[in-house]
Amino acid sequence: LTENRIEISTGGKDYTYAFGAKNPVENIRFYVWDSTDDEGDWDTVSEDAAIKKVDDWLEADVKLYCQLDFNTGDKISSIEISRTKKAWSADDDQNERKGTVESLDDGILKFSGSNTKYTMLGKYNGKTSDDDNEVTGTVDGKTVKNPLNILSACTSSLKVFEKMANDDDLELYAEIIADGDNKVQAIEAKLTKAEGTLVEFNPSEKYIKIDTGKNEFKLNCQKKPMLTDAEEDFFELEDLEGENSLYVGQKIELGFNDSGVVNKLTVDGAGSKTSNASVKVKGIAVAANDGLKLKGDSTTYRWLSKTADIGVHNNSMPSTALSVVKKMIEDDSLEVYVEARLDEKQRVDSIYVYVREAEGELVSCDKDYVRIKTEAGNTYSFNLPNKLDEFEMSGMTQEKLEDGRADGKGYNVKLAFKESGQLKGIVEK
Repeated sequence: LTENRIEISTGGKDYTYAFGAKNPVENIRFYVWDSTDDEGDWDTVSEDAAIKKVDDWLEADVKLYCQLDFNTGDKISSIEISRTKKAWSADDDQNERKGTVESLDDGILKFSGSNTKYTMLGKYNGKTSDDDNEVTGTVDGKTVKNPLNILSACTSSLKVFEKMANDDDLELYAEIIADGDNKVQAIEAKLTKAEGTLVEFNPSEKYIKIDTGKNEFKLNCQKKPMLTDAEEDFFELEDLEGENSLYVGQKIELGFNDSGVVNKLTVDGAGSKTSNASVKVKGIAVAANDGLKLKGDSTTYRWLSKTADIGVHNNSMPSTALSVVKKMIEDDSLEVYVEARLDEKQRVDSIYVYVREAEGELVSCDKDYVRIKTEAGNTYSFNLPNKLDEFEMSGMTQEKLEDGRADGKGYNVKLAFKESGQLKGIVEK
């Protein structure tokens, strides 16, 4: 071994592998097994330290063994050197290893605090056979060959395991069974820490989705996980529910029980565009001269001085302009439900809009939107789903409506909406 090459002999033939521009030595990891039996461990060393070890051993007439690992580009990724072949195997046919996963790179699994490398199989959770030597286990209630069970994930697959292993925003714990060649035969894994932004919380289906910025994960979750850093006056577990929650997109940290299931949620911030926002108000919006007012509440919540800074999320129509939202609230032909986040000065920082009812003359319709004109003379476009739950217009079907056959025909209609703000019905008045 020198600073620019390594020479090995295998199968009666000599080979030389050079380091240089095409295979920079700084991209190669060097490991040394400084033991004469299988009770040692792999030490990570520098290239200079590896060269010195090799020189000392060869000078002492020690027979050395090595293993070269190559990446997908056929470049050397690591070099392992040992005084014994037992460094790459154990006396037992199988051995167990458990701990926090450090990485899974090019099919090589490593645990934190250890240089031992385990080789992953190409497939897990396969069909069992009559082979008494194969490793089997139970995943999702089924007996499989080479089981890979990710207790925290809704899907146990090698692809998900690899994403979890290499995501810096997760901490993955695993227990494996490996054979004498350190090939992983079975895995049981679970998350112990995770953070990202909230995508969806579905307590009835017992799952939560988060986005780490690198990956999106669907994780098993208790129906009622514990909340931390929450004040009961303005923050409840139900506020996180659904894809249209005010908290979607906010940073969230997850805690896990011993079974790898999410049992704790910590929300960073309060679901608004500014870090100081903290209080949420919700209800049917009513007209107010200089801010937002809710039915049954005499308080008027002022808008931020710069309305461009107010986050508007409109779940019923394509427009996210605050001026349109204000017009909707003031229009007696619409009933508008809102969830608003207030900053420390009780000003509206962000607002989610859900239309509950709307009435007016049908102006036009296509496959994406239906447009009505209210008695006040305002025209609104509402998102049109592929199929309405309720549709009653004389001489019309939804298909005909989308073809524009009712455009400008004088139809007066009433629109009904789901709690999510999605249009669910059109009925002729």
